[in-house]
Amino acid sequence: MKTYLILFIIFSNTLSAVAEPYIPDDHQLVVAKISATHRLLSQQNTLALSEQELLEQTKQLIDSASFPGQSRYYEDAYQLLSTYIEKYPHSNELALLWAHILQHDHRFQQAADVLNDILQRDPRHINANLMAARLAIVANAYQDAKKYCTNLLGVSDLISASACLLDVASHNGQLVESYTQLRIIIERGGMQDSRKIWITLMLAEMAQRQDKLDESDYWLERFPSDKTAYLLSWADVKLALGKYDAVQRKLIKLFDKTETLEDSLLLRLAIAEKHAVSTDALARRDDIDKRIQLIEQRDDRQHAGDIALYYLKLNKNSKKALQWAEINWQNSQEFKDKDLLERALSFSENNSLSIN
Repeated sequence: MKTYLILFIIFSNTLSAVAEPYIPDDHQLVVAKISATHRLLSQQNTLALSEQELLEQTKQLIDSASFPGQSRYYEDAYQLLSTYIEKYPHSNELALLWAHILQHDHRFQQAADVLNDILQRDPRHINANLMAARLAIVANAYQDAKKYCTNLLGVSDLISASACLLDVASHNGQLVESYTQLRIIIERGGMQDSRKIWITLMLAEMAQRQDKLDESDYWLERFPSDKTAYLLSWADVKLALGKYDAVQRKLIKLFDKTETLEDSLLLRLAIAEKHAVSTDALARRDDIDKRIQLIEQRDDRQHAGDIALYYLKLNKNSKKALQWAEINWQNSQEFKDKDLLERALSFSENNSLSIN
């Protein structure tokens, strides 16, 4: 599932592991202007942006893309940065944004290569080490991940370095201890706003991996965000707890506000509405049915997780749910991907038993 990985979760669809951008008052107007300006410059085939202008504009596009209904700005950020990045080959901050875009597009090895170049120039670069550690965790390279986190000691704030190390340990046989320690650290010392989404999602996932859904729900409610990565995690926990009305209320507001809600959020809204009372739920069900059909026709494997969830929860089809869950597992092997695969396997086995 692309949106969760970003985020970052690899903090990842947030800029938690990237320097916090300046956001003007009329943010969407500014971002729209950036996109329009970039398209004009592309048509003119000119390299007119300075390094600082490119950095600021790319940050604003990526930050906008992390909000519901705005994911289209990732493509603008990609086009903008790919046009100019060779002009500034030694800019660590531009390279970091490029790595962020690559990992969002599931090009993990390319993102890791870019981060490696940054760390060769600056081995103690805080955000590059944070992102590299998360990519190493996804690749089950825990010793490498620990090395990246250790690089943060003495250069980053203590909470970020500790959270990084505990994240690694939690995936390497020390889940209970890591969760307990991170919880104590946050309860006592709080956390910076720039790292809040990253650490909140980390705590919520650690709780989920222990089947402590109520505690996962607690962390997500305690430190709310309006970014897509957070909302996906929040919706998944609420749905797992059977709190369909809560998901419906929150996501229907987003649906009404945005021009186009992301497929992953619309899917969760449709699942919630399947179990909750709604006067116009059929319209959104029809919408998600059409979107999934188009994704399948394109054989868009980056959305494999959403397709599997659709056939698991909405338009039940055990064969297709398992097929797409296995494809999703090939793309990404995080906790949520394993959980989805296990649920699809269970659904398929139960369906086979009922047929026999």
